[in-house]
Amino acid sequence: MSENSNEPIELVKTLRPYHVWALGVGIVLVGEYMGWNFTVAKGGILGSLFALLVAGTMYVMVALCASELGSSTKLAGGPYDWARLFVGPGAAAIVGLAVYMEYIALEAADAIVVAWIAQSIFPEIQTFPVTLLVIAALTFMNYRGVVAALNLNFALTFTALIAIITFFFMTISGVGGAWNPGNLVSGAMPNGFIGI
Repeated sequence: MSENSNEPIELVKTLRPYHVWALGVGIVLVGEYMGWNFTVAKGGILGSLFALLVAGTMYVMVALCASELGSSTKLAGGPYDWARLFVGPGAAAIVGLAVYMEYIALEAADAIVVAWIAQSIFPEIQTFPVTLLVIAALTFMNYRGVVAALNLNFALTFTALIAIITFFFMTISGVGGAWNPGNLVSGAMPNGFIGI
């Protein structure tokens, strides 16, 4: 920051486009890894696809609103600053706390996923110590700085994306087991629209 208040303040460009891609895709992948099986069990394949379309539409709407707000203001505070500017300080406090809780829940979800995966590979491992270790590692990465944390996030997101693509092609090619297209329509909506 400059000493002279008349000089314009410029933000340092730290994020690259692939960092932003990894942030968005990484958050969605954690939700898909942990939420998709529950969705299919309750809503069936068609109910899940319908719910995916509804949620995807809402996600696009939020992204369009965020891009419009981000381009109309020159503030780096994101949702907190948008709420402060357009609604008021009370709404900004609520939005700021909600964003912090979202990030805390995301880190906890990542740690739980890693612990569950580790336990599925090594059944003798207890999940709680692994969860604490992952949270400590993620906290250390954030302490190291945003570039180190985002580079790790990009590497993990890219690895997860490759794994999903590999699983998909193994399934449709029959390498991972017999693929039966009839499974897509059997029990398509077991609980009706309430499952959505």
